[in-house]
Amino acid sequence: RLKKQVLSHLPDKTEVEQPIEMSLLEAENYRKQIEEVKRGNSSSFPGQLVFLRQVCCHPFLTSGEEISDPFQYCNKYQRLVEILSKVFRSKEKALIFTSFHSMNDLLYRDLGARFDIPAFQLDGRVPIGNRSTVIDDFSDVSGAAVMILNPIVGGVGLNLVAANHVIHYNREWNPAVENQATDRV
Repeated sequence: RLKKQVLSHLPDKTEVEQPIEMSLLEAENYRKQIEEVKRGNSSSFPGQLVFLRQVCCHPFLTSGEEISDPFQYCNKYQRLVEILSKVFRSKEKALIFTSFHSMNDLLYRDLGARFDIPAFQLDGRVPIGNRSTVIDDFSDVSGAAVMILNPIVGGVGLNLVAANHVIHYNREWNPAVENQATDRV
């Protein structure tokens, strides 16, 4: 099927970009990480950029520290929780795309418990043969649910029609990857 063949059946897509300002603590941490990168204490420039992208997802993502409540330490995470509160109060479903396993795990652990809803994960760690089962289980939920997935896995060969909210928690280098993932919903 081509998108244009089903376009008349689809509701309009509404996109809302929400730049999030770092807290003072987050900005200080980010500046420290940039100084580390400038000193060359990381293996490669692309690796350094990926590391800085992870720092922007959540300040504790790269620290290895255990945190009891990710909400307390990150403006971006706080805004995500605000958005999801409205979505889940309406008994709707959301997909959250992130390209980092550690962020996927943090979201999965926290959001299901925080909102007392079913939570699902889909990334490269899920065997290909099991992916359609995860999608079916998510689709079968009546009411609020969340699936956290990698945009590459979610953007190739899968139709995720059960959700009506898509959040790209971290942006991708290639906007086509994001568009492909979003258009699968």
